[in-house]
Amino acid sequence: MKEKKIGAGTTHAPCSDLATRCATGGKANPYATQMKRVFAAFGIMPSTMLWVSRQTGIERANLCRYVAYWEDRGMIQKVGKAHCPISGCLAGFYTTDPELVPARMYKDMGL
Repeated sequence: MKEKKIGAGTTHAPCSDLATRCATGGKANPYATQMKRVFAAFGIMPSTMLWVSRQTGIERANLCRYVAYWEDRGMIQKVGKAHCPISGCLAGFYTTDPELVPARMYKDMGL
């Protein structure tokens, strides 16, 4: 399996046109680079927002907004809840990798 990197040089296929999808009103989104890094980080493995925040250096408040935006558009899925390895608290684990999304979700979507 090819290793995926977090950062500007990431080539994660689902987010290749993310900047275009995130543009609003024909204006470029100034946070598109941050969003690409976060999207790629969630594609590596199911992760909590705190883990991704620590890995990317991006504020968790921004991650919460990005995850909410992507959830509304079906671009990210919560794959489960477990104790976060960093905080020890119960937290949601999210992924942007379609191969890691539970099969039941595809049934719910009619696929």
